[in-house]
Amino acid sequence: VEMSTSESPQMLAGAAAKRMSRPDADTQTAVERKLIKTGYINFESEDIKSSRILINNLVSKYGAYINNENENSTTKMLEQYLVIKIPKNNFDAFVESLESGITKISSKNIDIEDVTEEFIDITARLTVKKEAEQTYLRLLATAKTVRDVLDIQDQIQGIRSDIESIEGRIRYLESAVSYCTLNIRMYQYIASNESLPRTSFFTRLLSSIKSGVNTFAEVIIGIVHAWVFILIGIILAIVLKLYCSKKRRGKNEHK
Repeated sequence: VEMSTSESPQMLAGAAAKRMSRPDADTQTAVERKLIKTGYINFESEDIKSSRILINNLVSKYGAYINNENENSTTKMLEQYLVIKIPKNNFDAFVESLESGITKISSKNIDIEDVTEEFIDITARLTVKKEAEQTYLRLLATAKTVRDVLDIQDQIQGIRSDIESIEGRIRYLESAVSYCTLNIRMYQYIASNESLPRTSFFTRLLSSIKSGVNTFAEVIIGIVHAWVFILIGIILAIVLKLYCSKKRRGKNEHK
């Protein structure tokens, strides 16, 4: 196919742009709804280890996986945060099974985002972009001048960048739709008597002996550190005693 003078790359680019701006009606066909589900469950556990075992079993049963996890611990509370990815067909069953094993749910929320229209739109745009790319590739093979070649290559490069961006968005939507997200926070309160370890009589006796020995050692070390002041005090006491004795002897001689 040869380009005529009236069909320059710039004119063809404009025509391709018009085609890309109005996807064919055929692309707006009925498709399965594309829903992104995100759940949030916050609950109190009497035994956080048992609750974690329950969640791990559900993850294995429903083909899910743990995407992220964090744990916090204080003297009053244990907390675990989990982000779980669950196949869309198993999400509701996973949540129901989890709820059946929980006695104290503090809060629960399920967000559903419908991205069906966006998915249809970008899929149609991708089809048109790829058709335009093929058109420019055919024109490139018949280009007569360097200017035409450069102009067509610029158009192809821009279209290729758009195609990669659209394909990336499609991959993200497909992943988000295929695997729902469940955010879990579970916590366990720790009783005050559990936070302090119980010790036997002999353990406390040994601890007291060690404490007494340490105290005695600290006193000796303090005395050693203060030996200069003690020596000066002794010398002053001796000098004062000698002075007083000499003074008394002088008084006796005058008598």
